[in-house]
Amino acid sequence: LPLGAAAAAAVLLVLARPPAGHVGTKGGGLGLSVFVSDGAAARAVTDGEAVPAGAAVRFQVRPARACRLWVVSVDGAGQVSRLFPPTGDSAAALETASTLPGGARLDGRAGPERIFAVCSPAPLLYADVERAAQASAAGGEGPLRAARALPGLPPGAAQATVLLEKRP
Repeated sequence: LPLGAAAAAAVLLVLARPPAGHVGTKGGGLGLSVFVSDGAAARAVTDGEAVPAGAAVRFQVRPARACRLWVVSVDGAGQVSRLFPPTGDSAAALETASTLPGGARLDGRAGPERIFAVCSPAPLLYADVERAAQASAAGGEGPLRAARALPGLPPGAAQATVLLEKRP
């Protein structure tokens, strides 16, 4: 009988795994999907997927509750790029799942690029998000690839991230 229970538990563990390509939610309150287009139709990418270094990207976010949203990227050199909202010091108010307007074009340089979405219930200045993003890349490409959340953000700020491996 203990062998049967162990086999049943193993089956449950296998069935409980997320499907291939699933991008999970960090912090339990935010989902992030990244779509890439290199001239053909846009397609969703998975965390760590290789993409053309100059591809166009778009974003879809799914907050669990209304919040203030920032989307930034950080490359292997520690360069932070502001992706959404495109201007201003204050985050954009977001209440429901949304495909964000606009998008971005990757810089054309090979290497890692990590996209971070941050959804805060309280006001959060861009300078604070930028500082946290720079800290995530301290030490170069390895730490950036391993980063799963921006450090030092206020409690309650939900985060989600997707790593892109830019290839020439």
